[in-house]
Amino acid sequence: MTRCIYAFRRDLITSVLAILALAVGIAVGSAGRLDIVRGAVAQEVAQNAAPEPTRGAIIATIESQIDAFQRDDAAGAFTHASPNIQRIFPTPDIFMDMVRQGYQAVYRPREVTFLDLAPEGGRWVQRVLFVGPDGVPVIASYFMIQDASGRWLIDGVIFEEGSGLAA
Repeated sequence: MTRCIYAFRRDLITSVLAILALAVGIAVGSAGRLDIVRGAVAQEVAQNAAPEPTRGAIIATIESQIDAFQRDDAAGAFTHASPNIQRIFPTPDIFMDMVRQGYQAVYRPREVTFLDLAPEGGRWVQRVLFVGPDGVPVIASYFMIQDASGRWLIDGVIFEEGSGLAA
């Protein structure tokens, strides 16, 4: 019971941090999240590696959004955001402005490398290494959800603490 409550609270805190980071257009990291991944969740990750079709579909979603950012296609990028994110940023232009101002490494990356994909709190989290336009590497955690049709959507992005991001 304690483990279930802890997992729920951890997921809730992570979600709130991701939404707050997006809402104010800044990057937020959580050392506690990293400690959790190294601890109890590390065992879950080892036992529940993502099936290749899931990993491929998640990476394709993120790549498609990055491509839309590079083309300044606000509407295209917005289609990959979850309903939660679309409620916070009600138009594609508002969403694009937030990304442009607070997430330069994602908006105009020099390099993108997909790292691990792991289950966390009922969602998949894809870690991505970006080298921003300034040459500084940052690691972003993409929180992914699946809609009723099976399509993957981005439900939040946070930059890991100490990964080189200066907001």
